[in-house]
Amino acid sequence: MKTEKILLAGATGYLGQFILAELLKKEYPTRIVVRNKAKVAPALLTHPLLEVVEAEVTQPQTLQGVCKGVHKVISTVGITRQKDGLTYEQVDFQANKNLLDEALREGVRKFIYVSVFKGEAMRHIAIGAAKERFVDALKASGLDYCIIRPSVFYSYMTLFFKMDKKDIIHLFGKGQYTMNPIHGEDLAEVCVAQLERYEREVNVGGAEIFTQTEMAHLAFEVLHKPANIIYLPDWVRRLILKMGKYLLPKSIYGAMEFVLTIMAMDVVAPMQVGKHRLKAFFESINSSADRYYLKRLKQSGEFEYSLGANAEEIKHIEEELGILLPEVYVNFLSECGSCNYGDVYINGIYKEKDSISYPVVELTKQLREDLHLSEDFIVLHYEVDEFLTLYKVSNGVRLKDAKVFEAEVFCNDKGEFEIDKPTPMFDSFEEYFEDFLDLAEED
Repeated sequence: MKTEKILLAGATGYLGQFILAELLKKEYPTRIVVRNKAKVAPALLTHPLLEVVEAEVTQPQTLQGVCKGVHKVISTVGITRQKDGLTYEQVDFQANKNLLDEALREGVRKFIYVSVFKGEAMRHIAIGAAKERFVDALKASGLDYCIIRPSVFYSYMTLFFKMDKKDIIHLFGKGQYTMNPIHGEDLAEVCVAQLERYEREVNVGGAEIFTQTEMAHLAFEVLHKPANIIYLPDWVRRLILKMGKYLLPKSIYGAMEFVLTIMAMDVVAPMQVGKHRLKAFFESINSSADRYYLKRLKQSGEFEYSLGANAEEIKHIEEELGILLPEVYVNFLSECGSCNYGDVYINGIYKEKDSISYPVVELTKQLREDLHLSEDFIVLHYEVDEFLTLYKVSNGVRLKDAKVFEAEVFCNDKGEFEIDKPTPMFDSFEEYFEDFLDLAEED
């Protein structure tokens, strides 16, 4: 067992989960900071090398003493999308600054921060400005440090795969820009290795280098579809950025600004490592994408989910509602029944050892009666008197998957609640479920 104690912040995010596994594998006594202990996998709570501390990194008063007895800190704290009223400045800069202040107060010896490759060239965009502002603060702190600058995560590559599944992909210019994406597990090994190394900055990516066009072709190959790529002039990208800044809410624009920025630059980090390969990653998604996302849900400590439904219970739902459920949603019910992250739910069946309930049936029936919900939909989530998340269903054909819609609930002139016309949110439950996972894991 190692003698140095490590504090890991961001342990429940995409990269943080891999770093935690690597720290425990290397036998480092580890303390993690989480908002809610209940979100940590039960098996981890009893791990002899792990200590779990509840704190909110954006609230410095909750961090008091969190670095006591700690030798080194690793922080992956950051968000891709601005949500819950929090900005990049509040999370990527200030939350990390709060951790740094506490580390200095307790005499921590080293602070490892995961930023982004070519961050210096992205100070003009919101996420880059916040990350680099913290990098500046860390360098000026006098503390021993290491800045890890990864290229693009494999998880971002699902963007190419999802576009290809729609039989078409749009790229800017000639798709000539290159990148070497890296898997979270490979990056975690690099991060943990820096605990015993002395580099101040590590620019790291995966072992394979692709142009954007090559990645698109690879995804089409895995899907066994002919490549269908439309190249748009770069002025279209610039126009989207310019108009989006004024027309889109910050919560949406920030992430789009980041993606469209890196699509117009080479993102090939000089340190090229890893055992994972992009084609195998695409194949793992394509073999059964909904199963891939269900596996992510169960591996994460961020979610609560029920016991899975059996065939008889799924048949009961269909008979009660007079519909046939799409195959992907049936898989979801079979694996986890229903799930939630905080106050956000995906309804299905709620099943414990000695009890069972059917919230998707109860809510759908209630809203059919009270608000005249169309029988073409079931209710996945209901924010009372505000909005509905709806899933398209059929009463005659079992679909593979179907669109997910959102509908506002409003009060009409008579003082009665009504459902506005549903508008499409996602082309499939699979995409909706992935977005649900991404939002939680970025937290």
